[in-house]
Amino acid sequence: MKLLTITSIAIVSMATLGSCKKADNKTGGLIVSLRGTAEVEHAGARKPVKIGDQFESGDTVYTGADSVAVIAIRGTLAQAEVQPNASFMITSTGADTDVKLDKGNMWLSVAKRASNEKFTVHTPTAVAGVRGTKFYTAQQEDITVVCHCEGDVEFASGKDYNAVHHTDTVVFTKNGKTVTIDAAELKGIVYSHAHSMLEDSPLGTKGQMSEETKKKVFAIAQKKFDELK
Repeated sequence: MKLLTITSIAIVSMATLGSCKKADNKTGGLIVSLRGTAEVEHAGARKPVKIGDQFESGDTVYTGADSVAVIAIRGTLAQAEVQPNASFMITSTGADTDVKLDKGNMWLSVAKRASNEKFTVHTPTAVAGVRGTKFYTAQQEDITVVCHCEGDVEFASGKDYNAVHHTDTVVFTKNGKTVTIDAAELKGIVYSHAHSMLEDSPLGTKGQMSEETKKKVFAIAQKKFDELK
């Protein structure tokens, strides 16, 4: 499974997290932008973070209510816009990078990698091997939604679903079942791949998708779930 990287960003001053040893941004992350509040849990202790703070592989970032953090992953490997009330972790081993999103929403931008380097995203219901460049994941009640904005993603959910999805595919997972909506099905719907909550996110434009459009997309997904019964 092949994976990716991302565009470089302006690196702000490098700060450490109190009692933590100096973090190595080649294995962990850097807080590039922060609206609201966020904390990092290191060695069982939580500390507030600010722009410029780094954290290590295995540390967990928690964003507050109405808070958004933009995180540089392993230097210039990737960027993630981690949205409110999220739990986010980077684990890196050699050339492999795992991002774990236990709750909340995230917009991720990654770029092309060498064939031996892997970039994997874990959510409570699915595992995605990222080959493309942009990927959005959101959790809404009992449904996990993944939008493959650019490039290919090798997606697995449970024991029964494993497929490669391409650009303009939206994937829904609910109660162990997975359905997809492809580009042809999205034609007629004013669907947008702008998923930012910020006016000036380095990942791209602030989301403008209407509630009516979201309802149409979810209605297509629900019909497909009903057909699986």
